[in-house]
Amino acid sequence: MRRTMFVFFAAAVLAAGVALAESGKTESPTPKPSASPTPTVLPSLPPERISLIEGEKHTYEITWKNIAAGTGTIEVVRREKGPGGPWYLLHMTAESSKLVSVFYRMKDLFVSHIDARRGFTRRLERHLREGKNFREETVIYDYKAGEIRYTTKKKPTGKVKNLTFPLKGPILDPLAAVFYVRTLDMKVGDRIRLPVHSNEEDWVLTLDVVGLVRLRMPGIGKFNAWKVKPRSKEDALFTAKGAMTVWFEKTTKVILKSEVTIPIGTVVIRMIRAENSPLERVNRRERRRRWIRPATKEMP
Repeated sequence: MRRTMFVFFAAAVLAAGVALAESGKTESPTPKPSASPTPTVLPSLPPERISLIEGEKHTYEITWKNIAAGTGTIEVVRREKGPGGPWYLLHMTAESSKLVSVFYRMKDLFVSHIDARRGFTRRLERHLREGKNFREETVIYDYKAGEIRYTTKKKPTGKVKNLTFPLKGPILDPLAAVFYVRTLDMKVGDRIRLPVHSNEEDWVLTLDVVGLVRLRMPGIGKFNAWKVKPRSKEDALFTAKGAMTVWFEKTTKVILKSEVTIPIGTVVIRMIRAENSPLERVNRRERRRRWIRPATKEMP
């Protein structure tokens, strides 16, 4: 259950959006002070200007067989200025429901800084509380030095572990990828590949756009939505050893819904609240157009 809930909001998990398990790999019990990730050929990341609404916040409900498993949020906290130019401070949270917390309590926070002018990641923080597991991690993406620096602590009173990895060019963390997707054009049949670094390794996030469908979100509105199948090299972020489908609103690329199919059933992550959201503009436009039903043909 932990990995299933974590799958969207590590990210999103996107995930896109939230969101999405951050990691599906097993860590070495005796990590080296410094290591290099398995060489991965990454696609380039074209610079894209990111324009977000300060105070934007989307809340998602996670259910399994109609049982409330938890909630998550994806939020644009504010725009800030720094030596390298402006960036956005993003938060993503995931918390187990009261019922699930009886067996396994989870309360996680992800913090990402993304460059507003070019879209890449500058900094990532992970604050994880999952059962008896504890993790405090800061990741600095230093483009001038050409390196990614980790500072990790796995116990409240434990030692701090420092790791360094090479940084070859502009790259994303999982949460930043959720917002970078908003800058992209989509059409049915597209295969989008994005370079990502998280959990001490480089990997490629692939998004297959398989359909354009009509989607009704109770309490939110009705939308045209891209139906997308995310994949990663190790099936580590978006799939958590299960097939995943994500629905992005057609115009804004905001994540509306996600489903993860696992051996014990399907986990549904759906938006239940939108605050200061670009979806509000879409709804006004769609009402004027009296809701034009899109094509629903999907790729095989």
